[in-house]
Amino acid sequence: MNIIMFPFDKVDKGATIAIYGAGEISKSFLSQLSAINYCQVAWLVDQKFESKEQQGKLVCLPPNMMDWQQPDQIIIASQAFKNEMSEYLLASGVAASKLITIEDAQEIDVLDFIQARLSATPAGYDWGAYYKSAELAAQTQYQKFIKPILEKLEGELDYSNVLDFACGEGRIAELMQERCQHLQLIDANTKAVDVCRERFAKYPHVQVQCNPAGALPQADSSLSLVYSWDAMVHFSYKSLDFYLCEFSRVLQPHGYVIMHHSNLAALTGNMRVFDLWSLNVNGRSNISKDDISFIARHHGFNVVSQTVIAWGVHNMDCISIVKKEK
Repeated sequence: MNIIMFPFDKVDKGATIAIYGAGEISKSFLSQLSAINYCQVAWLVDQKFESKEQQGKLVCLPPNMMDWQQPDQIIIASQAFKNEMSEYLLASGVAASKLITIEDAQEIDVLDFIQARLSATPAGYDWGAYYKSAELAAQTQYQKFIKPILEKLEGELDYSNVLDFACGEGRIAELMQERCQHLQLIDANTKAVDVCRERFAKYPHVQVQCNPAGALPQADSSLSLVYSWDAMVHFSYKSLDFYLCEFSRVLQPHGYVIMHHSNLAALTGNMRVFDLWSLNVNGRSNISKDDISFIARHHGFNVVSQTVIAWGVHNMDCISIVKKEK
């Protein structure tokens, strides 16, 4: 059984879109979008509609009644007639840049998809589409969550040699770099590292490294601060235990770790939580703030604070600040 994936990589997050074609493909797209708040489908256009009608929040109408200038983007939900439909829209004065057609690569085998989800690790997952949307939220998240922590710990945090662990495409590092005398970025994703190398080429105090899952390349007691944002939320208990041990090794005495992680395990009374991160809401791992507190203390950290936050789901995440004692 094959399905066609919604083109998340081509549609702008938050866009108001029209779907042209009310067949099986559009049904699949609407089903996929119902699970996440990614964009708004305002119009469903097809010749089978004889007049304008409302289906919930969706306006359904024939092509000749549609104002094609209103949508931010238009998805042509047909493989058989995509050329004809594209030509009709272009002849109607629609800019080619607004049109999104269905490519063969979007068709996937469901069993292969399930197997990939079951075997996926955070380090091996393709985060490209997510990075695109996360970039838009970086400034807001920094101002709301990260900056207040930095201001509260003013005078306590040492920015002389800082590590951004699992940096992605560097959206938070871009905001942190001006505070740091030396900033090191590490990620296991080679594509993300390539983006960072280009992005930070103009900053001589920023170093970018690709580091597959395993020991950190930093020397013992060499770092003054480690932070990680919107990455360790996917890490298993075993991985968190390993990396908190590594953080303890590479940090100088009295160095801090600021880490954003899952608190999903604390919500098991409200929802079903799986051991496999990729099956959980927002890919969260089956971890609680108490787990992090236990692991951190085991590796010689003092738990300074833990703040539970909402991330689409109330109390799903936590920001833990821990300090190496010796």
